[in-house]
Amino acid sequence: MTSATPYVYVLIRTDIPVAHQITQACHAALEVGFDHSRPQGPPVHLVTLAVKNIDALQDAQDRLSGAGIGYHLFFEPDEHDGAVMGHTALASAPVSGASRKLFSRYPLWRLLA
Repeated sequence: MTSATPYVYVLIRTDIPVAHQITQACHAALEVGFDHSRPQGPPVHLVTLAVKNIDALQDAQDRLSGAGIGYHLFFEPDEHDGAVMGHTALASAPVSGASRKLFSRYPLWRLLA
């Protein structure tokens, strides 16, 4: 990969059920694709990352805003356990080069058994 290879990072709340995590990540990725045009050049790589809860997701949003990186924060109006799920996942606009370092603080998403 070159430093020009674009990456989209999807941050997923892990405090919601796994089935919801997968769906919410897809929603966020789809929406950021609608919001931003596809970069020219190499294919865009997708990386799924984990955040513990809504506070960590909002912290990530603040970090991206502060760094001037575009994103889509997905809001799920459906309920889970009697409450609206709210913001569940965030997908970055395609980034490359040094902008990718911002995401190194977040662990890769993985299924916890």
